[in-house]
Amino acid sequence: MGRTKICIPLKGGREEELLREAEALSAHPLSPLISIVEFRDDLSAGISDEALPAFLHSLSERLPGKSLLFTLRSAAQGGAFPGDFEAYLLRNEAALKAEGLSLIDLELPRDARKEEKGRERCEEEAESSRRERIRLFLDRAKARGLRAIASYHDFEKTEGREKLLQIYRDLRALGGDILKLSLMPRKPEDVLSLLSACRAFREEDRERHEYIAVSMGQLGRFSRIAGQLSGSDYSFASLFAPSAPGQWRLEEMESMLSLLER
Repeated sequence: MGRTKICIPLKGGREEELLREAEALSAHPLSPLISIVEFRDDLSAGISDEALPAFLHSLSERLPGKSLLFTLRSAAQGGAFPGDFEAYLLRNEAALKAEGLSLIDLELPRDARKEEKGRERCEEEAESSRRERIRLFLDRAKARGLRAIASYHDFEKTEGREKLLQIYRDLRALGGDILKLSLMPRKPEDVLSLLSACRAFREEDRERHEYIAVSMGQLGRFSRIAGQLSGSDYSFASLFAPSAPGQWRLEEMESMLSLLER
């Protein structure tokens, strides 16, 4: 694998503010270090479904040499989008119409099974249907020339290593080009479990995809600069304001990666 590629989020504000922020990012002295700019749609305001494609095109025009990533993070996975699965897909469908978009992030649906035994089979079938619809969506995104990120986030805990390996396999089954796990650690061993799982899956997968492993918060900050160890190809940093707990500022990350990845 090569050097860790850096993704910077754009979030908050209305269209005019976001476009100005994109221009400021492009003009920043550290801009050449940035590979991907992520538009966090769930953290922004006031852009209708009808206006979204034109806005994303305008955003991409202000980011020459950068790949634009569209992300709508659901409340279930730590984001601010409150809608249900149908609304989530519809909003992503609107983004898919945009010219200039390079990548799109779709979540692996969380296990929705209930405690009541009588509802378990129904919930399992609904989960399977949601996963199939995500897979078909990502197929269409790739047919349009986009790269697909299949992602899974848990802001409460980190599962054991074997469970994490299975989640990576589930992300692969969705058809993602880039497979992303972002988890909250509760103890140092959780950070090590994620790093180990990413490295093990990368080898199991024979490097047919790209991979992201993020352990969040202060405890997990090391994971964001440990790509050469874990096999994670990308890391998220902040230029203006962080979009997740534990993110390094871009200048800090560049300094650390320069030392670690010479």
